[in-house]
Amino acid sequence: MKEKELSNLIENLNLKSNNELIIKKTLSDNVELALIWNSKPSESDEATSYFGSNKYFLIKSDKNEYVAIVFDMGNDLHWFVNQNERKKGYLSKALQSTILPYILCIKGSQRITIKESEIGEKNYLASKNVAEKLGFTKQNEIEFVIKNDKDEYCEKYKEILDFNNAHEISEERMLVLSKKLNFAYRYLALIHSEIEQNFDYLDYSEELKEIIEPLKFQKTELMITWYQKNRK
Repeated sequence: MKEKELSNLIENLNLKSNNELIIKKTLSDNVELALIWNSKPSESDEATSYFGSNKYFLIKSDKNEYVAIVFDMGNDLHWFVNQNERKKGYLSKALQSTILPYILCIKGSQRITIKESEIGEKNYLASKNVAEKLGFTKQNEIEFVIKNDKDEYCEKYKEILDFNNAHEISEERMLVLSKKLNFAYRYLALIHSEIEQNFDYLDYSEELKEIIEPLKFQKTELMITWYQKNRK
C-alpha cells in the first residue's frame, strides 16, 4: 500500500465519521487495532470476488488524533507517520510497547521489508533506524527480522489483553449487533424456504437448514453473554 493511501486513511479516521467498515479495538492509551473492510456485502457481489478485511494498528497522539499507522500484511509491516508528526517518537513507542508484543507473542517472529527504491533514501534511513532500535536484525538489503526470544513480549501482551478487557463494546452497540444477527437469521431463513419449496435439492436444503437454525438463538446468546460479562 502506498504512503498516499495510508495518509488518506489517517485523514479519514480523524474526521471521526461513523463508519461500520472500520472495526476498532483498543490495545493501549495510544494504539488501536482496526479491521478495515473494503465494502459492505451486496446482493450484486460475485461469489468469487474477494470479501474480507485488512488489519491495521492505529497510533494516536496525546491529543487523541491519529498520527501514524502500521499496515499488518502478515509477512510484512508497512508503517507511515504524518509528515508534521515525525521525530516525536509516536511510531517507535507504539511499536515497542504495544504492537510488537501483540504480534510477537502470537506469531513468534515478524519480518519487514524496507526498500530504498520505493521510499527514497531519507525515508529508508529513518525506517531502518527505527527497525534496528526496536531489535530487528538486518538479513539482506531489504529484509529485517525480529524474534520473540524475550519473555517480556508475552508479559506485555498479557497487559494489553487486560487493558482491552476494560474497553468492551457499549450496551447500545451490542443491541445494534444483536438486531443485525436477528436480521441475518431471518434473511437466510427466507432464502431457505424458497429453495425448499421450489427446488428438488432435498439434501442441500437440509444442509442449509442445519447451518441456519443455530443462528435463530444468536441474538439472545449475544445479549446474555454481554450482560454476564458487564454486570456489576
